[in-house]
Order: sequence, then structure tokens, then C-alpha cells
Amino acid sequence: MKIRNGYRYTLLICLAVFAVDGHAARGEMLATAERALTDGDYAKGVVAYVEAAQNSDNIETARQATLTAYEFGFDSLTTQAAQRWATLDANTSEPGLYEAMAVLRSGDRDASLKLWRAAVERAGNAESVCNFFSEVTAADVRADDAAWLFDKLAARFRDSACLGYRAASAAASANDADAANEWLDRLQTMDAFDDDARLLRIALLIDDEKAEDAFTDEALFLSGEASIEQQVQLALLNARAEDIENAVNMLDFLSMQSPDDPAVQEAIALVKLQDGDLEGSRSAFMSLLESGEKTGSAMYYLARFAEGQRRTDQALRLYTQIDFGEFVLDAQQRAAFLLNGREGFVSAIDHLEGFSNRNPRYGLDLSLMRASLYAQNEFYDQALELYASYLEVKPRAEFAQLGQADTYLRSGDLDTAIAVFRGVVDMYPESANALNSLGYTLADRTRKLREAERLIDKALELDPENPAIIDSKGWVLFRRGKLKQSREYLEKAYEQFPDAEVAAHLGEVMWRMGDEEEARELLEEAYRRDPQDETLRETVRRLMESGPATRS
Repeated sequence: MKIRNGYRYTLLICLAVFAVDGHAARGEMLATAERALTDGDYAKGVVAYVEAAQNSDNIETARQATLTAYEFGFDSLTTQAAQRWATLDANTSEPGLYEAMAVLRSGDRDASLKLWRAAVERAGNAESVCNFFSEVTAADVRADDAAWLFDKLAARFRDSACLGYRAASAAASANDADAANEWLDRLQTMDAFDDDARLLRIALLIDDEKAEDAFTDEALFLSGEASIEQQVQLALLNARAEDIENAVNMLDFLSMQSPDDPAVQEAIALVKLQDGDLEGSRSAFMSLLESGEKTGSAMYYLARFAEGQRRTDQALRLYTQIDFGEFVLDAQQRAAFLLNGREGFVSAIDHLEGFSNRNPRYGLDLSLMRASLYAQNEFYDQALELYASYLEVKPRAEFAQLGQADTYLRSGDLDTAIAVFRGVVDMYPESANALNSLGYTLADRTRKLREAERLIDKALELDPENPAIIDSKGWVLFRRGKLKQSREYLEKAYEQFPDAEVAAHLGEVMWRMGDEEEARELLEEAYRRDPQDETLRETVRRLMESGPATRS
């Protein structure tokens, strides 16, 4: 149902329909939409598409207008197109589901829930619409919004095993293991504990560091009807629990059963990679690429191997060929990073713009990468313009708002940066990332240290093992003069994530505690790894100028 090969094929179909019907004006609207989308003017293109649907009695035009508006992230236009589609085709619940997800994506949980309930009741059962979320929109909605929605739906339609599983899965994605396990327990009482539920329970036990329980409880073993895909997932879960031997044995057996199954071969390559067998993994991904299956993931991992071996040309050649699948955006970001380092900022921007022109459906996401590059290279006006354009389309996008705030911070506009950070926290009060961003900024740039620590502490409660938040906690303690406690947090953060900025913070605390030699060794090591980091460079300069600390 989701647009997977871009909008161009759809537009050509609709243009042909209009040509047959003789509706030249509406055909021109679609031609306008195609030109605008190709040129990267997504707002103009989607508006033209929806206008064409509003002026047509053709169901397919309304359907494709809805899918295109949804694909490019225009929630209000998705709603308009979906309502037109529903008017023209009263026999399907699909328009209401797209409208429901667009409304949820815009932040109106209650309105979305009403639309979902109406769709279920209209269909006569929950099962017929339950799978829509995972198949079409799972990646488009915030995890906490999805968890809230499916918790409400599963509570309303309590006999639906499908909604019960969706509620458990969504809760797990939102890091609410307790809620996920409660819904899985309910599925057991309903005698609906299928293989997908078993796999989710195993994953939750592993994440809770109870891997032994996960693989000793017979109730969690897969049934004899488990698909190859589910058996592959079980093997990967064994690897996740660091039982590589069992994972390899399971995959070897599956490979004998289905030697040409690409999912099995991909899993073998991934497990070899996790086990440190880089050459074996590279060879397995190469075979996968040559088979013509799973080519996106194969090219991505082969590019990462090439990048790790400093074969930049080969890495770039592979990254830039990936124009579909789950790795497409990360691949283009890696390509831009390599180009930025080798040829400079302009080449990186040119690559992202060129890829956007050839693959317009990714244009909005790639505009955020361009914004980040502009900000890093001190072209703040261009970066802010891109963030503003993105937020016109997706005003609740947390990542874009945080990037915008960080750009204001880089440009020296502290007050505006803090105001934007506060707005994100108000919008997403349970976001560890937003809380940490505001808390760290207050700790680093202001004297509002108690407020900063409260924010960081809440972020730590939500995400206690995140090294960035642990670093923030250490830094706010340093700013409050609690050097010993600060060092404990910063050492933990640096052990998990030896980043240049964390090194700068830890080195400064060591220096202020009188351990200048240890601090110097740490900072020199970090500088050799990342000599361009601004925070590290400024810290080294300042400490060298300040002279040795006095032990208290």
C-alpha cells in the first residue's frame, strides 16, 4: 500500500486516465505536481496533487493523492485527500486509516483514536485493519504515540489477539517492558501466544539481562509451524544474547534447508560480523550481493568494511548506489561524511542535493542532513532556512527542532536556542533526548544549574545507560563543584563512549582535581583521534593557559 517506487509511475497512470476522460485541466494539475516534486518543491507538488483529487471523481487519483501526501509528510493534506477518497469509495476503511495515522503523526492522539475506532467498527472486526500499522506506517509515528494508541485500542477491543500483540510490540519499542509483558501475559490467557509473541518475550528477557530464562522456558520455543523468517529471528536473538555458537548452529541448519533464502544468508553474515569474523562476514555479504537479493543491506555493510579499511573510493561507490531499503538514508549520510572529509563541504552538499533530485521521496530527510552540514561549517542562515522549511511540513519533528536549537546555539543566539529547547521539552516531556539537550545547555552555558540537574536526572531515569546523558550528569556536577562525583560519571561515560567531547569534560575534571599528568595523557590521546573537535581544542587551549591546578 505504501509508495515504494516513488510517485512518478502513479502520476503517469493518473495522467493517462485524465487523457482518456478528457479532463485536461486536472491532468495539468498532475503534471504540475510531477514537475514540482521533481524540482524538490514538495509543498507545491503535493498541493497540486490533492487539488487534482478534489476536482476528480476518480478513486485511484484520490487514493494516490493520499499516499503521496502521506509519503512526503503533509499531514493536513493527507487528511483532505483521505476524506475525498472515503467519499468516493465507501467500501474501504483504508482512507480512514491513513487519516488516523496522519492525525496521530501531527500529535492529536485523541482524534486519531476516534478515527481508528471508527475504522475497526466499520470493518466489523479489528483483525482486518490491525496489520495496517506495521505494514504501512510503523516507522512514521513516534514510539510513545504508537504505544499509547495501541494500548487504548487493545483495551477497547479486548478480544483482538492482533491488537494485543501490537500493543505489546509498540510498548516494547517505547522501552516500556512492563506494559509489553502485561499484554503478552494477556495473550497467553487468550490462548493466542503465537510465535511472534514468543520472539518478543525472548527479546524482552534478553534486554532485561535474563537470557538464561529466555532460552530455558519451553513455552518460549517456536512452534513447528514457525516460518523461516521467525526461525532466523530466533537465531539472531541467540546472537543478541551472545550465544554465538547456538546462533551459528541454527543458521547452518536453516541454510541446509533453504540454501538460497536471502534472509538466512544475511543473518549468517551479521552473526559472523558480531563474532568478529570480518573476512567471513564480508565474503557472505559479497555472495548476497552477487545473488541479487538483499542488495541494499549487502552494499551497505560492504561499504562499511571498505570505509573501515580506508578504501574511500570503494565505500563511496557502494554507498551512492543504495537508493532503496532501510539503509538508504544512513548510506547517503555516510557518503556525505566521506566527501566532506576528502573533498570538502561543497562536494558533500552537492551529493545530497543530487541524490534528492534523483530520489525525491527522500528529499525532506536529506534536507536535514544538509542543514546539519551547513551548521557544522558555520553557514547558519542556510541551515536555519532548511530547518524552517522542514518544520513547515512536519512541525512536531523532534529531531529537526533539536537541530534547529543546536544551530541557534552554534551561531551564538543562546536565548533563542534555549527557547526552542524548552519548546521541545514542553511538546515531548518524556523525551530523554530533549530533556538532556536542554539540561546540558543550561549546565554548560548558564548558571541555572539546579534546573539543569533536574532535567538531566529525569533524562537519566528514562534512559539510564545513555553515555551522552551520563556525560551531562558528570558535567553539571562539575559545574556545581562536585568534582569527585563528576569524575565517576564522566569515567563511566568515557568507558562506554570515548568521544572527544566526553574526553574534554573528563580531562578538565582530572586537571581541576590536580591530576594534570593523567589529564594530559587522556587529552592527547583524544586529540590524536579527533583533532578537529572544537570542544576538545578549546579545553586543551584553556587548560594549558591556566596552568596547574592546586590540590585541595
